Amino acid sequence: MSGKVFYVLSTLIAFVLAFGVFIRFNPVDAGAYHRQVAFTGNSQGTNSFGVEIPAGTDPQAMFERAALMIADAPRTRPLAGDPAKGHVSFVTRSRVWGFPDVTNLWLSGGSLFLHGQAVFGQSDLGVNRARLTGWRQALAQGG
Repeated sequence: MSGKVFYVLSTLIAFVLAFGVFIRFNPVDAGAYHRQVAFTGNSQGTNSFGVEIPAGTDPQAMFERAALMIADAPRTRPLAGDPAKGHVSFVTRSRVWGFPDVTNLWLSGGSLFLHGQAVFGQSDLGVNRARLTGWRQALAQGG
């Protein structure tokens, strides 16, 4: 391998690794992402997805089940909020690169709202829709 090719490949690998470290370890600003996004029903954005779920006869119990289920999801950690106040946020990171998505969970008017949003990029490639739809189905089945 010539010196120039080695230099180009080494530089490219260094940039890819630096990008990966930046994405994986860049903190998520709770002030920017711990919020309630106004929508009704299902809401699809380019880098987000939201679902509204009727909370049934015991909204607080459903909220607590949902918060526990989300907290137990792989690669997920709490970001902000207090379950006693009816609004919590979580960060879920992708498996390989660690891209962060923020999920907000809150109660309002007898409904449970879930809103997932990618922190980086113009598209989440449908990841939040799949994740939130799965959680909605699990809650409907008593999960």
